[in-house]
Amino acid sequence: MAHVATEYVCFIDSDIVVEHGTLTRLRREFLDPAVAVAGPRILGLPLSPAAGSVAHYEAARSSLDLGSGPGRVAPATRVSYLPSAVLMARVAALGGGFDETMHVAEDVDLVWRVVAGGWSVRYVPQCSVRHDHRVEAMAWLERKAFYGTGADQLARRHGDLVAPLRLDPLCATAVGALVAQRRWSVPVAVIAAGAHLGLMAARAPSPQQRLATGANLTAMTLVATGWQFAGAATRHHWPLAAIAALVSRRARRGIVVAALAEGIADYRRVRPDLDPATYLLLHRADDLAYGLGVWAGALRGRSIRALLPVWTRPWRRGQASPTKTPQKEKTHGTQVV
Repeated sequence: MAHVATEYVCFIDSDIVVEHGTLTRLRREFLDPAVAVAGPRILGLPLSPAAGSVAHYEAARSSLDLGSGPGRVAPATRVSYLPSAVLMARVAALGGGFDETMHVAEDVDLVWRVVAGGWSVRYVPQCSVRHDHRVEAMAWLERKAFYGTGADQLARRHGDLVAPLRLDPLCATAVGALVAQRRWSVPVAVIAAGAHLGLMAARAPSPQQRLATGANLTAMTLVATGWQFAGAATRHHWPLAAIAALVSRRARRGIVVAALAEGIADYRRVRPDLDPATYLLLHRADDLAYGLGVWAGALRGRSIRALLPVWTRPWRRGQASPTKTPQKEKTHGTQVV
C-alpha cells in the first residue's frame, strides 16, 4: 500500500477468483464520499461431485461468507467486520493501513479503526468472489483455531468491542437461574424478568402501550440472552462448560440441550447440502476449534479480556432495546478472521 499512487486500492488474496463486474460494483460504493471501505460476498469455488463433508460445510458456513444481506459494517452489529480476502478502499481513509505486527485479525482491526475514524464501511453481497476454501479436515480445524487466536490481539487494541457476550444483567440473571435447574430457579427468573419488564415498560413513550412494549422487549432480550448462553457454552467458553460437565449432571444436561438446540437452529437457518447429523458434528467441531484458539491466544497473551462479557445498563440507555447477539449470523460474538 505504501507504493499506491491512486485514489483507491483493492486488496485481493491469491486464492481468490474475482467474478465479472465485482470490482466495478464495489467502485460504485465510493460515489458516497463518506465510504472508506467496501467488500463483496466471498463464496467457495463450485463443488465437484467428489467434494467431501467439510467442503459442503464450508460452502454453507464459511467464516468468510457474511451472508446475503447488505449492510453497514461496524463492531457489535450484524456485520461486524470484512475479511481482507477482497477489500476495496479509499486510500486517504486508511491511514497507515494494516498493522503489520498482526498475522491474524488484521482485517478486523483495520475496519474497526476506519469506523472509529468516522468513515462508513459497507458490505456489498450483490457482487461476489470465489475463494479456495480449506477442505482437508486438519487444515480446516487449524485455520478455525488460528482465527480464534486473534481475539486477544483485538481485545488489546479495541477493548470490549471483541467481547463474546453482551448481556443485560437482569435477563442474564433470569436465564442463568433457569440454567442452574434448582428449586429456586423459577422464582428468581420470574423476579428478574419482572424487574426488566418494569424498567422497559416505565420507559415506553405511550402509557397505553407500556405493558405490551415492556413484555415484547423483555421477551426478545431473554431469547437473545438464552442464545448467547448456548453459544458461549459451545464456542468461546466450552472449556469451562466441559469442566462443569465433569462434575455436574445438571451441567451435562444443559450443555447437551444447548449444543443440540443451537446446532439445529443453525442448520435450519443455513440450509446446507448436508444431513443434519453431519452438519451438527462439523458445526460443533468448528466451534470447538475456534474456542480453543481464543483460549490459546488468551494464555499466550496472559489476559482473559477477550473472554469477558460486556454488561449493558438498560436503566441508563436512552431507548429501551433488546440485547442482541452480533454472531452467530456467522458466529456468537465477533468472529475473528
